[in-house]
Amino acid sequence: MNYSIFVRYSSLFLVGLMAGNSLAFILGVGPAIRSLSAPAYIELHHSIHENFVRWTPVLYTCLLGIVSANLFVLRNQWRSIEFFLVLFTLICIFDEMLMMLRGNLPLHRMIQSWEVFSPPTNWAQVRQEWLEFMYLRAALLITGFSLLVLSCCVSKRFRTSQDVAVVF
Repeated sequence: MNYSIFVRYSSLFLVGLMAGNSLAFILGVGPAIRSLSAPAYIELHHSIHENFVRWTPVLYTCLLGIVSANLFVLRNQWRSIEFFLVLFTLICIFDEMLMMLRGNLPLHRMIQSWEVFSPPTNWAQVRQEWLEFMYLRAALLITGFSLLVLSCCVSKRFRTSQDVAVVF
């Protein structure tokens, strides 16, 4: 299999999974979390913590690696719109990751220290802040995926002379 095709479609797959997960969060999980009581919200965080801590670093390493590899494949076309679309996708992913590390993760650690049946008085404010970071992160991932899809639409790497003849 051609390395550049593998990198391109692997990038689309991973970024698409993350963006789809983010869209599901915006449409369903976020509104549901808003309606949770303090004990239910704290219990939710406590129960998902172990799973997220285990797979998140692996997922982000793969995600950053494959999109960076996609950009590396395009290095000789650094003036092309495709290169810049993939570059902006990578920037969206970096921004989303930094927002997770500097926004959600510190809040999540704080929530992990709470007792289920004795939440702090500002628990609803912390929940709101955590959700706002999640919505911003979702917007970045969905934007990054859109840019990556657009990069495939403008790509000249995989067009053959027959494809061009059909267009004209």
